Amino acid sequence: MSLIDLLGNTLSQTHIHELPLEILIQIFSNLDPIQLNTIRLVCKRWRFAVSDKETWLNSFSLKFGTSRSFPTLTDSRQWMVEYFDRLRCLKKWNKAVAIHKSYLLINNEFRNVATCVSNFNNNEGWGKLMTFSPRFGNIAICNLKNGRNQSFIPGGNNVFGQIFSYDINWNYLLMGRADGEVVLKNLLTSTSSGANRSSQLTFIDDLDSIKSPVTAVCLNSLTNIDKHKQRVDIISGTLNGKLRLWNLSKVLVKVIEFENESIINIRSDFKSFIIINTQINVYVIHFSNHTILAQIPLGFEIELSDNTFVPSNYFYGTPGPDAKNNLDVDFGDSNIIITYRSHIRVFNFKVPTAIKSRELDLPNDMFVTLSSMQTCPSHKTGSHSSRNVKLVGLDELLYANALSDGSVITWKIRDFTDKHIIPQCKITPEFSKYSPDLSNYIGNENFGTITAIALNGVVVAIGGYNGFTNLHNVFTGEFIKEASVKYPKKMSHMYNELIPVNRILLNDVPKETNGLIVCGDTVQYFQFGETELINSSTTSGTSGVHKKKINSGVLNKHESKKKIRDQIDDYDTQVYLESERQKMFEKYNGLFDEEDELSIALAMSQSQAPPIDEDEELARVLELSKLAQKEEIHVAQVRDPDPESDLAPATEGALVDEDDELRRILELSLIEQ
Repeated sequence: MSLIDLLGNTLSQTHIHELPLEILIQIFSNLDPIQLNTIRLVCKRWRFAVSDKETWLNSFSLKFGTSRSFPTLTDSRQWMVEYFDRLRCLKKWNKAVAIHKSYLLINNEFRNVATCVSNFNNNEGWGKLMTFSPRFGNIAICNLKNGRNQSFIPGGNNVFGQIFSYDINWNYLLMGRADGEVVLKNLLTSTSSGANRSSQLTFIDDLDSIKSPVTAVCLNSLTNIDKHKQRVDIISGTLNGKLRLWNLSKVLVKVIEFENESIINIRSDFKSFIIINTQINVYVIHFSNHTILAQIPLGFEIELSDNTFVPSNYFYGTPGPDAKNNLDVDFGDSNIIITYRSHIRVFNFKVPTAIKSRELDLPNDMFVTLSSMQTCPSHKTGSHSSRNVKLVGLDELLYANALSDGSVITWKIRDFTDKHIIPQCKITPEFSKYSPDLSNYIGNENFGTITAIALNGVVVAIGGYNGFTNLHNVFTGEFIKEASVKYPKKMSHMYNELIPVNRILLNDVPKETNGLIVCGDTVQYFQFGETELINSSTTSGTSGVHKKKINSGVLNKHESKKKIRDQIDDYDTQVYLESERQKMFEKYNGLFDEEDELSIALAMSQSQAPPIDEDEELARVLELSKLAQKEEIHVAQVRDPDPESDLAPATEGALVDEDDELRRILELSLIEQ
């Protein structure tokens, strides 16, 4: 459609410079950002129109499928910087060369790895992974990218079924037990042979005569923990509604009671707020003076049963309707996210006396099975975080829910322009044709087609069973590629059993394109393109801490060990490929002795040839063989007439090799037939 059609004949002589600025912005918003970067040099008026926010919002929407607010990858106020970095990142997810590495965890937890702690960028570039099983209390720690240097910390003989709640960081494991005890394990002093007295502390309220199960615990992050052990670093909640605040010296600092309510979840930034939820309310508590700032009704009641606080990873699939609700807190913008069955709620407590809320209620036959907040650096959602609306995309944060119908929805946490939560996309993943057939397991009550989800500002990863994981565009839901590959044959249990993906981890650096799939006791690291941090001397982000370079010298001990291991892996791969080739050769060519081959050839010739008289056939074969012998002797004499030569026949009537004779008889018989 031409400009005349849009504006009418009265404007047919109007120059583009005479158009209103709003129309000029609307025209420019349909251009590619690269073109915008060029036309802004035409004049001041065009530069002003190109710099307008609406121009870039529309342009980003056309290119990436974003709306008015979206997560920033660059923490920049420059739209052009954000555009090129986002375009580069999306291209890596789509088209970059993939690297995959699979390895086994030594804790042998087939289906019981419930939580993971990861760091993709430390440990001299190899990263670090820690997995924990609340069912058995076991911990495994290893290199994230190759599984090397594994260590194992057992939970002990009296752990099974006793852990009702837990929280973990790199130095400590905090557990709430069914017998009312709060146990803190020091992971730095614990060993694979057990735990000594100094590695485990038990927190007991001497004034409490009733030992109620500890249903929720919260542990301060490693960076903020008090070295002097005087400040509150541990929070626990019980089934009978007692909230306890402890320091690392085992001193009970404060007890807050909630009558006739059970504490189900606790979150805190250990700086300003403590957030808890009970069956019917959410409470916002001041961290320093312990006063209740806000009491927010949920609008529904959370039902508690005997299975509510059992470790939430089941033998098959995802947690069932009996599991407790999910609580996440975005401290950067003071948002509380509650998901339970068919209910999704978001509460903003920036002004505790004027709580804002948004909600989404699913149909009665549908419920939330999994929930996940966007993976991002701690300065976005942690204790020292704050939202910066001046950044490109208004510094938005995303959330994802897996639903019982096998779909995933993504939506924005910080957008309160509407009282209803409006999903920006709904994804129904279709896993590879090689994924397990789930039709034989549908009768299990805890069965679900989606067992893990994770998302960042570009993609959402959706996991099923036996490691199969898909990547989709987080804004449009468009399928990008598979993140997983088939496991090596030596991991035979990944083909013989149905094992759900327990966790999917993505790098918290927004522009990085690598991650991890934890499936039972098997881990698969994936990476698309080269990472920007491994070869860099500094880490990105606000800390500016210098990063050690990997010593890749020939004399380096660790590098030599790595090369030896890589060579062993290559050798094992070659042996396996050779065995597979041999199997294929045997399958398609056969391994028979000569008698079998001759009998088969005769049988085939008889089956294909028309019936003839047997005496005539035998006479013809003998006659042809005599002629062939004479011809061969003649040829040999012509080639080497010297009677003393090694290749010359001894006599004119010498016979050729017996095997060759038989083979020739067969060939001639076939030709004759």
